[in-house]
Formats: sequence, C-alpha cells, structure tokens
Amino acid sequence: RSLNKSRKSEVIPLRTDNYALMINYYANSKINDWKKRREQLELIIADSAYIYQVFNNMLGMELFNKGEFINMLTVPTSSLKNIELIELLNNNNKITFIKFKQKE
Repeated sequence: RSLNKSRKSEVIPLRTDNYALMINYYANSKINDWKKRREQLELIIADSAYIYQVFNNMLGMELFNKGEFINMLTVPTSSLKNIELIELLNNNNKITFIKFKQKE
C-alpha cells in the first residue's frame, strides 16, 4: 500500500479470518474434550488440504496430511503454544491450505 502524504488520516477496514482464529484457539487452549475438538477440526479442514510447516531457518518445510495435523493440534504438548500461522486459505467453508511455523 502506498502512503498518500496529502491525507492526514485514512480508515482501512479489516476483516477477521475466522478460520485462522479457530486454528489459533485450538493450538493455544486447554483441551478438555479432545474427541469433540477432533470432530470439529475434521469438519473445518478439507480432506485434500495442503498443510506445511516452514522451518525457522527457511531451509526446508514439512508437509502434513489432515490426520497428522489434527493429531498435532489435539495432543497436548507445550509446543502447541508456539504455532504461528503464516497463511491460511479456505474454499467452500473448508480450510484448504495452512502454512505455519514454530515460534522460537
């Protein structure tokens, strides 16, 4: 976005990405009912979704399938709090692409 120096202020409308918020919530909340959580994730992630973890040194990435990613989000480990979503795409009310990394 280019800044227009003649304008003193500008209103830019922002929209939330509800899917990104849901993944963040699942990664950072305490799991009391993991079966329900797994069912919810099954519903919002497409079977053919591309899910990538980018490594911090940017020298590689790891590809996950839907089941592996759901397992990662529902097994309570301390590393879940370090997940940072980089990009998330959805189509027809299903998540089709997730790119994330582990914060240092």
